[in-house]
Amino acid sequence: DWQAPWLLQLQNLSRDQRSHLEQLAARRAEEVAKCYRLYPDVIDVERITAARVEAQLRGHSNTTANADDAAFAVDVTLIPYYRE
Repeated sequence: DWQAPWLLQLQNLSRDQRSHLEQLAARRAEEVAKCYRLYPDVIDVERITAARVEAQLRGHSNTTANADDAAFAVDVTLIPYYRE
């Protein structure tokens, strides 16, 4: 059950298998939000969309900046006033 968001990335699933996996994957909204772009087909679009919205409301969107990216961010507030 917990692997359903990743199993939906498989291409050779029957419609029944895909539908069942989508039901299971909806319980793991954060993982669905990370993986949904790799799904070759979606049977229940409303269910997957609801899971993605839930993940975004919980703060697990795939558009959030990574902690590693923040470490290399440049503070541009002082650039016009101070340059080394």
